[in-house]
Amino acid sequence: MARSDLEALLNVLIPMADKMLAEQGEFYPFAAAMDASDQISPWAAQLESEHPSAQDVFDKLVAGLRDRAEGLKATGVCFDGRVTPPDSDEETDAVCICLEDRDGEAIDVFVPYRIDSDSGEIEYGELFAVRGEPAVFAGT
Repeated sequence: MARSDLEALLNVLIPMADKMLAEQGEFYPFAAAMDASDQISPWAAQLESEHPSAQDVFDKLVAGLRDRAEGLKATGVCFDGRVTPPDSDEETDAVCICLEDRDGEAIDVFVPYRIDSDSGEIEYGELFAVRGEPAVFAGT
């Protein structure tokens, strides 16, 4: 699998997260998946509760993607989290994206951000990535 598949998903998910942050100041987890023909589609979770926890939404997204993994080439699950960037000692808000492909590559990408309390402007920090743990394609 080419890393370009994961980059393509990243290039879809980051603007979606930016839009939600700009409009709402936060967001529930959401996902996107690439099929065998390189089409990227948004992915939603079926939830029973009107006000689920972010963890429940994340878990449902991963479970749904795992159930359909056979027809997918790569996936990305995005959530609003907290992280300590490599060049800092302080935890900060971050757009967090778990990317994975069917060949077993898993990368967790983080984009730290801060929302200015006066202007509402979003200031993004330096994107960084670490090796992730396969969840969708684990065992396939």
